Amino acid sequence: MQTRAVRLALLSLLLLSGLGAGLFTWDTVQQFDSLLARERDLDSRLDRLANNVLAFGAAQQASVVPGQAQSEALRRGSAVIRATDEDLAAVRPRARSAPAATSFSGFADTLESAVKTDTRVREHLRIGQELMAADLVFSDGHPSIEALAAIVTDLQRAEQSAVDEERGALKTRGAAVVSAVTLLWVIGLFALAAARGPGRSGEPHHGSPADEQATG
Repeated sequence: MQTRAVRLALLSLLLLSGLGAGLFTWDTVQQFDSLLARERDLDSRLDRLANNVLAFGAAQQASVVPGQAQSEALRRGSAVIRATDEDLAAVRPRARSAPAATSFSGFADTLESAVKTDTRVREHLRIGQELMAADLVFSDGHPSIEALAAIVTDLQRAEQSAVDEERGALKTRGAAVVSAVTLLWVIGLFALAAARGPGRSGEPHHGSPADEQATG
């Protein structure tokens, strides 16, 4: 009777561990899917932020090129600045890397400087000082654009590194759980096999009436 109870307990333990491993695997897959979705969303937003930075620089330079549609370039520059502010606000809460806060702070400060330069460029253009405007674009505006682009590139690398670390942690934890459950099943199956054999031979033997008479 005790052997049967031990076998039932071992079987229950194995079934519960298998169920737990299944639930854990399902949860891990969900986390992988969520991580992949976040990675794609952030990559898309950072790419758009980088493109807007370059578009802002292009519009600013186009506004001081002789023969270009100056008013159109200025309108395009204003639209890109608004889009950049919106992208920055959307990306900030989604970033997970350690350097993200510093990167966003540096980006905001550099963007503010670039906008101030753009305001001065527009003022020079308004009063007909095209050479002064062009000088500002290439002496102050262009370095700011390069700095903004570099910040976005560094942020992309930092975020990718953070995602890789998180993905690696999930894989390590999953492998550890699967290994532990596999080992438990191997030990449990051997224990069940061992309990099954002694259980029969260890039970008290009741001889038949004929045997009892023969021995009597």
